Amino acid sequence: MKKYIERVQPYIKFRNLIIIFMVIIPFNILIFPILSENFRSVSGNLQTLDVQFGYSPEDALNFIQRLGETARHFYLLIEWTADLFYPIIYSSLFTLLLGLLFKAVHLQDKLTGLRYLIVLPVFMMGFDYSENILLSILLLWHNSLSGYGMALWVASFASIASLCKWLTGGLILITLFTGFILFTINIIRTNSLSRSEE
Repeated sequence: MKKYIERVQPYIKFRNLIIIFMVIIPFNILIFPILSENFRSVSGNLQTLDVQFGYSPEDALNFIQRLGETARHFYLLIEWTADLFYPIIYSSLFTLLLGLLFKAVHLQDKLTGLRYLIVLPVFMMGFDYSENILLSILLLWHNSLSGYGMALWVASFASIASLCKWLTGGLILITLFTGFILFTINIIRTNSLSRSEE
């Protein structure tokens, strides 16, 4: 974990944060809205499982059974085009935000362990890719897996990966919010000290 932090530190720069923001904006306001709209049109107004929080294995299997061949192929297209790159992009964004906040906050000795939370985006990305792979397996070989009783197992692991992805994302947001509060407190303290010295 220390080696990872050491490797990441040289890239924790505001310039890189701006670059990642410029990359992620088209995904959020253009690419995914268009893909989602097209998927709804071919699936009967359904949403992909990736954007649903806490679906059960049974929900995943029922969802895939409801999809026609065109919708399944389009779902796979989403998984292995836009959603192939998006986890790398958002994990880079979160890593930069956490790294810059930890630099700005100047954690005290007792709190330096919090800097290891910078690995959270990597875990979130891993869970996301795991979910994508498992859902792709279901989309490609759902009927074959059902015949061997394996579909429910694959769907169960996909459900767990999805839940872990969202919980990790929530923990990242809580960490960012806490870091922002600590950063604000540091600014207030610095300003009050400078005024008292005057």
